Amino acid sequence: MDNQTPQNFVPPRHWLAPEELNPAYWADSRNLEKRGQEFHDKPVESIALIDKIDTQGLARREFLGIMGASMAMAGFACARKPVHKIIPYVVKPDEVTPGVANYYASSDPETGMGLLVKVREGRPVKLEGNPDHPVNRGRLSARQQSAVLDLYDPERLQEPASRSRTLGTQAKLGWKEVDTQVAAKLRSAGQGKVRILSGAVHSDSTRRLTQEFLAAFGAGAQSVEFEPLSLDEILEGQEASYGTAVTPVYRFDAAEVVVSIGADFLGTWPESVGHAQQWAQLRKLESKKAASEKMSKLFVFEGVMSLTGANADVRTPVRPGDELKVAMALAHELIIRQGRSRFAADSAVRAALESYKPEAVAKEFGCTAACFTQAAEALWSAKGKGLVVAGGTQSKSENAVAVQAVVNLLNSALENEGSTVDGTAAPVQRPSTGFGGMAKLIADLNAGLVDVLIIHRANPMYALPASAGFAQAVKKAGLVIQVTDRENETSAVADMLLPDHHALENWGDARIRKGVYSLQQPTLAPIFASRSFQDSLLAWIGAAQLKASGLAARVAAAPAENTWHDYVVANWKETVFPLAGAGGSFQTFWETSLRDGLFVQKSVVGAKPQARSFRSAS
Repeated sequence: MDNQTPQNFVPPRHWLAPEELNPAYWADSRNLEKRGQEFHDKPVESIALIDKIDTQGLARREFLGIMGASMAMAGFACARKPVHKIIPYVVKPDEVTPGVANYYASSDPETGMGLLVKVREGRPVKLEGNPDHPVNRGRLSARQQSAVLDLYDPERLQEPASRSRTLGTQAKLGWKEVDTQVAAKLRSAGQGKVRILSGAVHSDSTRRLTQEFLAAFGAGAQSVEFEPLSLDEILEGQEASYGTAVTPVYRFDAAEVVVSIGADFLGTWPESVGHAQQWAQLRKLESKKAASEKMSKLFVFEGVMSLTGANADVRTPVRPGDELKVAMALAHELIIRQGRSRFAADSAVRAALESYKPEAVAKEFGCTAACFTQAAEALWSAKGKGLVVAGGTQSKSENAVAVQAVVNLLNSALENEGSTVDGTAAPVQRPSTGFGGMAKLIADLNAGLVDVLIIHRANPMYALPASAGFAQAVKKAGLVIQVTDRENETSAVADMLLPDHHALENWGDARIRKGVYSLQQPTLAPIFASRSFQDSLLAWIGAAQLKASGLAARVAAAPAENTWHDYVVANWKETVFPLAGAGGSFQTFWETSLRDGLFVQKSVVGAKPQARSFRSAS
């Protein structure tokens, strides 16, 4: 140790302790060594001091030093910070200017809404609605906007893994191992003993690929779409009333009077962003025309406060589950008591409504019959420009379909059908996404009819009640594969966990409205070792040498780097491009649709709605 005082010593401007102001501090070689370290006290030295506590005690200064070292070790994991080198472009892409964002049109696979993705230097940073998309018209919900955070979430699955059912342990797998093991199981699967369970599918390409994949296993192989909060009662009610199981397009922008019976169309309904944008158009008054301006009126009957109820002009609380009584009392007031519409002479309608007198129903809710009279008169005064809606997560009951039938009767009686209710522009009829399909799948599992179950974007272990018996039934499947972006409750019963692409890393398409075809495109390369569900199906067709039909067989036979991309392009060439009319090449059509994010068939979207005939006998 050198105790000589340095000549011409100048106290440091910045110091950690008063000792550093003493020239003797800098004369000690040990202090100089500590000053040159990344941490003032090495982890080994800190551990030695901790061990010293039990034998010799600890001074206050030493205690503070140990605590500081402990915080440093906890915060930095006793390791140096990683060095990130910035490598400039050798050849800079023409479309990239540092600091200037690029925007790409895409779509949300879960809702089918149009997206506008803001990208900076190859990284998506913000999601907004596509203003050219006729459904959400540039609007986007908070949940959809926050989807970009999932892209960078470190909790995402980063690589494939196998899982032991008995031990619950996981082991990492490579994609080649995954394909080899899955192919062996698929080849040994019995006739029709393969099932695919997913959330609601809005993609025509995905649905076509799924059906072509399942065709290789015979007629018994099926796909099940399940959404725990689906509005299947609307489809069933439409089929019972008009013969077509569709979700109508509701024109809130043309409705001067709206009556909601347990329908949160501004909050939890599908396409609620578009509904809110439409409804708001008739809720704004221009100050220059205030005397002549009309503002729409909203009546809400609901059992639980909702966003729609909070915006109501007249809100009437009712007991949850009594929505059918409300609808019947409103129809009784309008059709029987006031004698409105052609249904006033329909004996079948009068017989069904006779026992639902408004006074008796209102007494149950603690209100007066005036709540029904006021709503009925307002609806009739806006005949053809009114709208009655019902259904939703807060009003599901055993009478949900019957409520829809009465609502359809009211809209037909008020001549709203074909005006504010457009059943002809509704989405293409889709399979049920309710509990019926899940009940059949559970029955097939219990009967030993499922050798391979593939689960994609669904979490039945969380969504289903324990009494449904899915947890026990799924154990009887030979192989359970979960394709997901993160572990969830269903992962506990899966044999394989396969990381799925984020929507901003994947190709796809969507169609939630007739004549509106949306495209989904990736805005960056996959961050982790993930693979899309669709690419996995194509890979398994090739690995297992399945006799798949149609387009899937052709694409799988000649796999490219992005096989799912090839499939989407080929499907659009076969099904969508012919709708564009004569003239122009497919390449031009594809690039234009990709730039705009969608293709709109104007002859269908611009068609005048047609009123359907209500079947009162049903």
